[in-house]
Amino acid sequence: MPRHVMFLSTILGMAYLTLMEGAKVSQAGLFTSRSQRRLFLTLSCALILISLCVALSIAYWAQATPFWGTLNNFLISIVASGAFAVFSVLFIDFFADPVQEHDKIVVLPQDIGMHLSRIAGEATDYRVYVRTGRYFRSAVLPKLLDRARTSRRKIRVEIVLLDFRNEEVCKRYSEYRSSASFDTTLWGIEYIQTEILATALGIAKQAIENPTLLEAHLFLSCRLSTTRIEGSADEILITREDPKDFAYRFHKSHRDHSAYLTEFEWIRDSASAIALPKVPVSGSLCEAVFGQDALALRLESAAIAAATSKPPYGR
Repeated sequence: MPRHVMFLSTILGMAYLTLMEGAKVSQAGLFTSRSQRRLFLTLSCALILISLCVALSIAYWAQATPFWGTLNNFLISIVASGAFAVFSVLFIDFFADPVQEHDKIVVLPQDIGMHLSRIAGEATDYRVYVRTGRYFRSAVLPKLLDRARTSRRKIRVEIVLLDFRNEEVCKRYSEYRSSASFDTTLWGIEYIQTEILATALGIAKQAIENPTLLEAHLFLSCRLSTTRIEGSADEILITREDPKDFAYRFHKSHRDHSAYLTEFEWIRDSASAIALPKVPVSGSLCEAVFGQDALALRLESAAIAAATSKPPYGR
């Protein structure tokens, strides 16, 4: 191939790639449709074939004419760059854009509540690993019950909370939250213990009142973490303690989804299982769940009052 033809081919190829890069959004939308993808490839191949036929005709009938020779070279460059573009489209899906893959899992802080509500509204099971469970108790659990009523199917919920009976762990968590940039006046040891107990009693109460809708399993863990694992077998949401931080969501098709499910299972298996009553209790619900635990009985009144509090974080 002559040098000027190769030059034209290179220029056209670079122009095509620049154009496609500039139209990244429309390109992504175009190739999500199988019919549009087929139409694009059909028209591109037809254009290449027509250009090739014209170029061959010119080469046969007017090869000695400068004007037609130049036109012929131009058409050949179109054929070369077009063929390269078509072949690029065919195998471009085999490559992954790291930035695009990362953006797919990032959740803005103001959208976390929306995603938790959506996951709960679609779930057939639910897993929660949190510290106090305030948001789960006040916002997510009612959504799970609505989902169970709508689908007429019992939903299994496993929730792991911080062990409020371990004062040292609660103290360390209190110090961490008090040093953060939010809720600095709330996070005393007794406040943490009260909120955990309120979540535990709230789950026990709903399990008793909705035996055909909710199968609840409660665990208390002494493991501290700055992240939460929450979601279903279909989608997991990983959030941070600070509500201003980004979250990350992993659909079951994502390779990290199963890893976080395994992480949750390891945390659950190392925690203390709390036996929840299956039938209505005549006396104190707190006593039925935690027996004669002095701390639980002392905090019972405050926990019952806290159970009606609004969802935190303004989500």
